[in-house]
Amino acid sequence: MASPRIESGADAGKLVSMLYRSKATVPFRGADLADLATGAAERNRVRKVTGALFHDDGRFLQWIEGPRESVRELFTEICRDSRHTDIDVVSFGSAGHRLFADWNLRLYRQGQTVPELLSGAARTLRYAGGPEAVSAMALELADGDSTGFLAALEAMDGDVAESVALCELLMGRYARLRADDAVNDAGLAIGLALIQGAFRRHSIHVRDYPSTERGKALFVAPVPGEPHILGAVLASTALRNDGFPVHYELPLDCRELGSLIGRQACQGVVLASSGVCARPERLDTIRAAAETVRRAAPGVRLALYGRVEHPDEAALRMTGVNAICRSTIQLSSYFDCSARRIH
Repeated sequence: MASPRIESGADAGKLVSMLYRSKATVPFRGADLADLATGAAERNRVRKVTGALFHDDGRFLQWIEGPRESVRELFTEICRDSRHTDIDVVSFGSAGHRLFADWNLRLYRQGQTVPELLSGAARTLRYAGGPEAVSAMALELADGDSTGFLAALEAMDGDVAESVALCELLMGRYARLRADDAVNDAGLAIGLALIQGAFRRHSIHVRDYPSTERGKALFVAPVPGEPHILGAVLASTALRNDGFPVHYELPLDCRELGSLIGRQACQGVVLASSGVCARPERLDTIRAAAETVRRAAPGVRLALYGRVEHPDEAALRMTGVNAICRSTIQLSSYFDCSARRIH
């Protein structure tokens, strides 16, 4: 699993890292883990990807780092693997250097930890100074001050993946601040509105793909009645940047949602829902929207996007969606798996 050192200078400017967690669907013992790690290490070597894999009591935590496209392709394969489920991207963004330059994949078993890896997850995006810095930025936005956020976007120089990741991280931070009563509903609305406005106005450069046939469009919309439409904006921007044709709408209710989908020849539907304020009644709204999609387009792949941190996770998964994607890279990988796009 060890490999010759890969110097980060060779891929500086395109080096990214990702930290994700998941749950095993089958038992993994010593030999099983060794076989898994050996196969993954060879797969990583071909793509010039390095990283580490943690396993503890049926749970995985994996760090992968390498060229952006290699990491995206690898994560798509990871999402296809039926040996784990509940994949959740904790961190994704540019990296200044590799933490595991000597290892295509280093395996850590129960009880082993790497403090540098876990603390490094908060520093993968160039703007980030750790959880405290992200919380400070969120609170500034809630007070109507977008100076820090605009400076962070400027530093990213129009990089769509990093800009989206920053917004996702801020939304996750708002969920914690709201739960701790550190920000009220008014401050939350102000903060999210400033993020959305700045994100749309700022120079976000979606990559220009050649005009070849890439299949039917993905239909993206917020869950009808969703008070925070930022998630739908992020999803449509990120999917376009990854080469998917996207049809973006803002339906007022489920009736209009069904009508809009019925007029589109779409290969998949994305419903965006904010997890900033997880309320039990949102389950009924999501379930009704999913039923509407099923009636309007039977058999279509349906993904729920957003950091939907709901206290009743099992009930959330029974709303009728095919997948719950908590990050845009996970969303892109899901549709890569279920309906391959053509570049």
